[in-house]
Amino acid sequence: MTGSSQSESSLIKFVAVQSAVGLGISILFAAAILLTDAWGLATLISADASPILSSILFVGVGAAMLAPFVVATALFLIDRSPDTHD
Repeated sequence: MTGSSQSESSLIKFVAVQSAVGLGISILFAAAILLTDAWGLATLISADASPILSSILFVGVGAAMLAPFVVATALFLIDRSPDTHD
């Protein structure tokens, strides 16, 4: 592997890991909101005609919306300083 393709490969792995972390955090956050009935969302969803589908949509859309913020934050905070260690 050349240096460029190796760095691209490591960047892809980094983004994939951060995406997985973001999805996990987002799913846990959405589940915590439903389990604690914050803002009455669990009550509202349980009164729906299909509460399982509503719960899945709430968690899924929430994860899809919040996960990119984790990736963007991780990319923003990458240490881009050149290595001075030889």
